[in-house]
Amino acid sequence: VTFYWTELADQALITSAREHSVNTAHYLLKYAATLWTNQLELIACGIAQSEYFADDHTATVEFEMSGNVWRKELMEMANTTKEMNYMKRQMNHFEQAMTLNMERLGLVIGAEAVDEKAPQAIKDAQKDFMTIQARLRPFRERVDRLNGVANELANLHAGFKSIQDGEFGLRLSVFASIVFPATLASSLFSMGDSFLPGNDLFWVYWVVSVPLVFIFAGALLFGRKP
Repeated sequence: VTFYWTELADQALITSAREHSVNTAHYLLKYAATLWTNQLELIACGIAQSEYFADDHTATVEFEMSGNVWRKELMEMANTTKEMNYMKRQMNHFEQAMTLNMERLGLVIGAEAVDEKAPQAIKDAQKDFMTIQARLRPFRERVDRLNGVANELANLHAGFKSIQDGEFGLRLSVFASIVFPATLASSLFSMGDSFLPGNDLFWVYWVVSVPLVFIFAGALLFGRKP
């Protein structure tokens, strides 16, 4: 602040500071506005990374993932959701702090306007913080949307994992249903000596079991679904 006043301040600003003591805080208020601007840049970077994460995981759903990979993906989404919720709470804090700053500068929330009768430092600060608030509001809306997207992504991946598990269970059921008729027919026809391999009626096993396999498989694959 001393450097700015001794090296950069023009004569008009120095004169205004002598006339109104509040103008001595001109560069201090500019410094505070700069800190808020840098904070907005960090927020924008964090939101952009979260949006890229959401887009990448929405576009790619790998059905061939193993159970460990699925769990890793879901844990990553859970951590990202936690960070988004943390960012949302921080945005609430920033918005409340910005509202308090604007009230301290004499601005009426909901009807913000620069007070032309105020000292120059106050007028400049009002302009700066009104601009910062205008940039902060869209960030808050983007964070709110991302929070819902993160929850939907986690539910989506969990749903796809359930579908994958269901398909695997269906394959096992179909396999068991195909094997069961052959096993049943084999147990039935193996009780008599005439149906043993090499005997006269051994062909009956194949005539009965093979059609049953196709009948059961067709009923499972093409039958009416519940």
